[in-house]
Amino acid sequence: MSSTRVLVRESGKSIACDPRKAYFSTKLQSERLETLALARELRELLGRPLRVCDPFCGVGPSLAILLSEPGLVSEVLASDLNPYAVELLMDNLRRWDGRSYPMEPAPISRIFEDRIIGVADAMQLQTNPEFTGRWDLLIVNLPHRTLDILHSLVPLLDRETPSMVRGRVIVPENEIEQANRSISRDLPDSLGGFPAPNLRIKRDYSSKLRLCSFQAWIAPRED
Repeated sequence: MSSTRVLVRESGKSIACDPRKAYFSTKLQSERLETLALARELRELLGRPLRVCDPFCGVGPSLAILLSEPGLVSEVLASDLNPYAVELLMDNLRRWDGRSYPMEPAPISRIFEDRIIGVADAMQLQTNPEFTGRWDLLIVNLPHRTLDILHSLVPLLDRETPSMVRGRVIVPENEIEQANRSISRDLPDSLGGFPAPNLRIKRDYSSKLRLCSFQAWIAPRED
């Protein structure tokens, strides 16, 4: 670990990060709190703990808040293309989970029965049958590319029961409605009784671009 490694306290968890090696923003804490509230709602709907997939996990801030609540999460897939981020993630998980995670980053693998962790290209996860068709909550935290890659992540969802996609998008404000249509087109049908996915502006990213978030409640596949 480099000398720029720091510990940030958020939602009762200490998050190890290194601004020189892996992106982490404390400005997104409110977004993570919203994700926690949505995860609670999904758990209530399913009547069981959630299987969570975070294929752009970075150092794990989204997982920190979800794992802080007993009984909310059962199984986790957490991956990132940046090995330095995965190294920090392992350090964080050792403290959050109280288990002996590897010291060095490695290609994604099942480290424990309920933890699939490692370096991976999220676009390739759908090629491994061990990873597909099993996740209740899919977190898509790659806002510059979400609209381009969303369709390739759908196979990761468990389509036998209701599920959720929680994501962020950076888009020009005058293209938000077009982006909403793109999200609805690329995802399966919305769950009955829940609103269709709709981008909500969170803050200005630049003079023209807006950082937005959305949640999509996904209906089970009809046989």
